[in-house]
Amino acid sequence: MTQIFQQAQVPLIIEVIPAFEALQQELKAMSNYTGLPAICHVAAHAGWLVGQKYVQLLGECEAYVISIGELLSFTQKMGNPLATYTSYVS
Repeated sequence: MTQIFQQAQVPLIIEVIPAFEALQQELKAMSNYTGLPAICHVAAHAGWLVGQKYVQLLGECEAYVISIGELLSFTQKMGNPLATYTSYVS
């Protein structure tokens, strides 16, 4: 995942959304994992909450969600394998 964000150019939204979803899942799993110290649970949960804030903000802007859906639909038609992540914006 870090390779996407360490590129010289700005990552595409169709790369960022799946990476963000994976990060959210990992933070949630870490916050529930009993083998970690309590401070790690708190930090993972706090990170997950911040991520949820951005997910909610994304949902509040209908035009943004529609434009991402259109972009993903277009790139899927063009044969872009990264465009299979349409479930993240529906």
